[in-house]
Amino acid sequence: AILSPWYSNWDVRIAQAINLSGKKQVEFTFDILNVGNLLNSNWGVRELPSTTQPVGVSIQDDGSPIYSFDPTLTSTFTNDFSLLSRWQGQVGLRFRF
Repeated sequence: AILSPWYSNWDVRIAQAINLSGKKQVEFTFDILNVGNLLNSNWGVRELPSTTQPVGVSIQDDGSPIYSFDPTLTSTFTNDFSLLSRWQGQVGLRFRF
C-alpha cells in the first residue's frame, strides 16, 4: 500500500455586512485560502510521490537481474508547488434584497 504524507489546509474568511434601506444588504468578504502557507512557507505544501525509483534493475547478458539502490535518495516524496500549495486571496461582494 502507498502512504501519502498528511496534508492540511486552513482557510479564513473576513466578512462585513452593511444594512441598506428595508431588507436590502450588501456584504463584503475577503477570503485567504491556505492561510498556513501565508504565515510560513513550509506549511500547507502538498507532497507528491517522487518520480525517481529508489531501486534500479538491469539485466545481464545471461538474463539474470542486477538490483541497485540509489543511496543519495533521502525522500520518496517531493513538494508540489502548484496553486494548491500556495496561499491565495479573493474578494467577494454579495447583494441581498
